[in-house]
Amino acid sequence: MKQLLILFLSFAFSSCAFISGESQEEKLIVQLPQWPPCDAYQSAYPELSRWVISTSLGETFSTVDGTINLTVPKNLPMAITARPITKSGTAKESYESAFFKPAGLIYPYRKVYLTWEGGFLADIMLRLCQSKKETGITDEHIQDFLCSFNWKKAQESIDSKITKALSRDEGDNQKFYNPWLCDCPTLLTNLSFAEFKTSFLNNSGCLTLELAPDFEGTVLSAFVLENAFIAAKKTLLIQADCPTLFYTAKDYGIIMQGDSIKNLSLSRCKMPIFIEDKLYEDNS
Repeated sequence: MKQLLILFLSFAFSSCAFISGESQEEKLIVQLPQWPPCDAYQSAYPELSRWVISTSLGETFSTVDGTINLTVPKNLPMAITARPITKSGTAKESYESAFFKPAGLIYPYRKVYLTWEGGFLADIMLRLCQSKKETGITDEHIQDFLCSFNWKKAQESIDSKITKALSRDEGDNQKFYNPWLCDCPTLLTNLSFAEFKTSFLNNSGCLTLELAPDFEGTVLSAFVLENAFIAAKKTLLIQADCPTLFYTAKDYGIIMQGDSIKNLSLSRCKMPIFIEDKLYEDNS
């Protein structure tokens, strides 16, 4: 796989190769999302400790500000993510949790706002860039690959699916669309070989669990935009045969797992402790 990936990237036609020799830079002022998010569960979200900012250029830093300033190579594709790190525990025994998925954007297609919709694809680009540690490919070859893929079209497909899900009528029983429940390993493998179909972004193999109509508790998805749907539709989206964690309240969560709704197990757990070096080792 390593040799084939290097071979592909060596000969890939770059849609932005004509600017790759430029040394120009662009200064960005990027706005982070509101926290807590403005939805029906606004008062239930845990308190923000900080944002962890990561870029596909290899930068990682923390901030508590609402905006960040970055200087980037002009017009070359790059990803920026902002993951909310929240406070957990008590005053005597406090810790941080990284339960919620990051917001993000892919430059130069978007420059001003980090959005929850953009987090998944930006995270995918970050992981592709980090794969060079395993494959040994050069920064130049990685950049050629990033330029050859139509990130804008892929993001528009995700945006469309989310918008459609959030705009459904009260009587529509179709499930929500959560890009984080896609088959990420398969998607990453196919992207590495420049193979992409919009079907790779489908939520195939997901289960929909309906909550009781009179349910008044708090159940939060790691994907912030799904929580408005949970509040309105009283339904949860679960990845079949894979543990799915939901935040409930007071530092606790529920793990749901099963191959069908009738064969579903639930277990209560403490929210995971955030460990800085482990941020991008797990995509669950």
